[in-house]
Amino acid sequence: MSFWLRTNPVSAARHFDHRFQLFVNNVLCGVSKPVGKIVDFKYRIEFQQRGSPHAHMVIWVKEASPITKQTTEQVKKFVEIYVTCALPEDQDDLRSTVETVQMHTHSVACKKSGKQCITVGFPLPAMENTTVYLPIVSSPPESLTKVYEDILHTVQTNVNDIQLNSSVQLRDSLDKLEINMDTYLQAIRWLKTKNGQPAVLIQRKPAENRINIYNANLLSAWKANMDIPFITTDKQLQ
Repeated sequence: MSFWLRTNPVSAARHFDHRFQLFVNNVLCGVSKPVGKIVDFKYRIEFQQRGSPHAHMVIWVKEASPITKQTTEQVKKFVEIYVTCALPEDQDDLRSTVETVQMHTHSVACKKSGKQCITVGFPLPAMENTTVYLPIVSSPPESLTKVYEDILHTVQTNVNDIQLNSSVQLRDSLDKLEINMDTYLQAIRWLKTKNGQPAVLIQRKPAENRINIYNANLLSAWKANMDIPFITTDKQLQ
């Protein structure tokens, strides 16, 4: 397939554009409103070195006001309605699609500086519930941030070895590592908001640490990888 794409770039680009336009007009902006009422959107198409196109898209949804104009509970409820990173338990077709196209696979590119995945921060943190964090008012002392770093490194190393079909829960993992849940959550909040920006973390089991965020209806129609975060800052658009 990669050889065909490289030797037929115009045909590949036209086919992708046709399929993408149909998807946007008939599914994303269709009558079913899979992510709510869309009031505007912008996108750009990029091509990977092997010739495969993909879209970067920003969507403005009527029900999703900027995080500064909502409560954290309102943001949480909106996110939980439209997106997830769960591995479906009772939808075989959707589960197969998630396992096939939504799983991050470590490559040489995302381990340039060593064993850590530096591209998008996988494995992603496990969370018992979808949580919206506002930045901490005052930064913790350096001694505490070192504790947080050690905790997160320990947990990340542990969940990285958990198989996709595992039923282990976050509390089970933390108990095994002798890490307090409150301390773990404080470490997560510090890590995700230390840049001074809010953060939205999706409910995620340890075994789901490499699944990109998706909308079930959109994924069933598109049948290719997608990642749909709730934007909290302009920095996420860069």
